[in-house]
Amino acid sequence: MAKKNNGIKYIIYLIALGIFGYYEYGLYQKYSQEKNIRDKIREEKTNEIKRAFLLRKEDFYLDRDYEKKLENLKKQELLEENSLEEGGNNEYSSNN
Repeated sequence: MAKKNNGIKYIIYLIALGIFGYYEYGLYQKYSQEKNIRDKIREEKTNEIKRAFLLRKEDFYLDRDYEKKLENLKKQELLEENSLEEGGNNEYSSNN
């Protein structure tokens, strides 16, 4: 009788192990499919960002309005620096 119970327990454990293995294998397949999808999406987004950056980089300096605004900004900053230097020198010389 004890041998029959041990045999039945052994069969039950094997069935439980088989069910667990089947369930885990299904989860692994689902994970690997989702990982492949995530990797493809990540690669597509990376390539899209690279292409967008390269397109922006190529056309960015062809914009004449940008060049004019940049030159005006540089001139304005230069005038502000010169006025601050002159004002600072005048204040310094008037204090002495």
